[in-house]
Amino acid sequence: MARRGILYFAMIFLYWAVAPAGPVAAAADPQTVVTDFGNNALAMLGDPHLTPEQRRQRFHDLLDQDFDFSQVARFVLGRYWQPATAEQRQQFAAAFENYVVVAYSNRFDDFIGTTFKVTSERPQSADIVIVRTDVTRRDGGPPAHVDWRVSQVGGAYKITEVSIDGISMSLTHRQEFASVMERNGGNVADLITQIEQRTTAGAASAK
Repeated sequence: MARRGILYFAMIFLYWAVAPAGPVAAAADPQTVVTDFGNNALAMLGDPHLTPEQRRQRFHDLLDQDFDFSQVARFVLGRYWQPATAEQRQQFAAAFENYVVVAYSNRFDDFIGTTFKVTSERPQSADIVIVRTDVTRRDGGPPAHVDWRVSQVGGAYKITEVSIDGISMSLTHRQEFASVMERNGGNVADLITQIEQRTTAGAASAK
């Protein structure tokens, strides 16, 4: 499985810690956050009763609940965040979140049968811990090393970054959108429109 494919798998783990109904309590420590996410993701992937629409909706709900998406959106927009208006920042964060939901949920079936395990954790600062997991590849190749950055945000642990074999998920999207901004002269509104168009096209292709 290519590195980008493993990136999609890690994002599934990142966002699909899902309970059958209602909100779940915050995990007690960073390693438990990641472990619970992975175990619930595997259960979700094996559930044949969920429709694509149900999966996308649950995925979106978990983004709001368990991931500090505002922090990621700010990093992804990079130097264009500062000159953007407050309204544009909100619109970008919402558009990017919807884009992530559609892009990754379209690849869920690729990862049925894939496994992972936590191998270590290390503090990065007083409020941030890096949890490392090994993710198996369906093609039988060596496992990918997936690092999860778990941060204390408002008194609760939130995942704020995932890196695959040293490649940052957030940086990948930042570079993707930076190329768009370079072509459109730094027009944030145009970037938002393009992201929304990609999201609509992705959702339509999954039907």
